[in-house]
Amino acid sequence: MAAAQATFDAGAPAAAEELLAIAAICPLEELDRARVDRLQAHIAFARTRGGDTPLLLSAAAKRLEPLDPDLSRETHLEALWAAVRGGRFARGPGRGGSGRGGDGAGAGTLVARHRPAASTD
Repeated sequence: MAAAQATFDAGAPAAAEELLAIAAICPLEELDRARVDRLQAHIAFARTRGGDTPLLLSAAAKRLEPLDPDLSRETHLEALWAAVRGGRFARGPGRGGSGRGGDGAGAGTLVARHRPAASTD
């Protein structure tokens, strides 16, 4: 799982998907299964910039809720952002864009650039 995440973060979603397929057939705890779902959704976003990605991220977020509330919250935000990026504001063929789906930001930056700054109170 960690190797798949690191490979994806390095910009190789196809190789990450292969590693993730191996991890998915291994016995995993529920938290790791939810993380597999989340990474699969990120890979789907990197590949298609929309499609079922918001639904996949939302399902992963729901699965994460009792296991890792912070990661669940982040994943819910990513699902929202993926829906916005894949909706009427997305750019692509036939929508006046370049076909790259917006500014070319990777799935790893779904929410990172749009997360409010942490409070220092």
